Amino acid sequence: MSRFEPHLGLLLERASRAIAGRLSRSIDMEGITSEHWRVLRHLADEVGHPMGEIAERLEMNPPTLTKLIDKMVGKSLVQRADDPEDSRRILVYSTDAGLELLQELQSRIDEHHAALAELLGERNARQLERLLTMLIEGAEQPAA
Repeated sequence: MSRFEPHLGLLLERASRAIAGRLSRSIDMEGITSEHWRVLRHLADEVGHPMGEIAERLEMNPPTLTKLIDKMVGKSLVQRADDPEDSRRILVYSTDAGLELLQELQSRIDEHHAALAELLGERNARQLERLLTMLIEGAEQPAA
């Protein structure tokens, strides 16, 4: 393979950065990122969730999630509370302000996704979703 031929891994990485940048521009809110949206989306059920569960579900390392939650608490988007069933655990809940922000973010993210689907065409977008899902699932399998 020539060093100038496309490399799938590098193309995926470049596409990820390009789409993440476009998403950030779509959100266009000071200090609010797609990570905020991901957390708020997970907490939208208004049930308290332990930090470990959130980190696992969102595939974030726990220290990064802790820093993000600290910032979100500072913005009054989420709150922490003791787990009534296990005083050693802390649960995270969305606040009303967090739920309101989620609605605003969701409309912007929906527009972002619609623009991507338009760019690719509906059929190609669905095919890309299937291929990426297959790639992710295959890559997450233990190596033989």
